[in-house]
Amino acid sequence: IDGIVIPLAAAIWANPSIDGIVIPLAAAIWANPSIDGIVIPLAAAIWANPSIDGIVIPETTQSIKVSSYADDTTGFISSNHGFAPLDEELQLYQPASGAKLNRSKSQGLWLGPWQYRQDRPLDITWSR
Repeated sequence: IDGIVIPLAAAIWANPSIDGIVIPLAAAIWANPSIDGIVIPLAAAIWANPSIDGIVIPETTQSIKVSSYADDTTGFISSNHGFAPLDEELQLYQPASGAKLNRSKSQGLWLGPWQYRQDRPLDITWSR
C-alpha cells in the first residue's frame, strides 16, 4: 500500500483545516537493519490503543492514528489525552525492538486550533 500512504500523509500534512496535530517521527525511530518489518508492531499497537484518538480525515468518516514508511513513523493525535498513551507505546516498543526514539531529531506540527500552542509535549521540537 506504499502508493496510498504517501499521498494520504501529504494531503493531511498540507491541509491546515485538520483539527489536531501531526507528529512526524521521521528519522527519529530507527530499526535494527537485521529485523524486517520492525515498524509494523509499533503501528499495530498505536492503532489498537483506544486511548490514542487519531484524527478524522476531512470529508470522510475515516480516521488515522499512525502512518509508517520504512523506518519513519508519523503519529496523529487530536486531543491532549492522546500524548501519554502514544509515549507509553513508544516506551514499550523501544526495548522490545531494539529501536530508539531520538527526541532531539523528532518534530511535531501543530495544526488547526492548536497552531498557536507554546508547550512541548513528548519533549520534542514543535512547529506551526
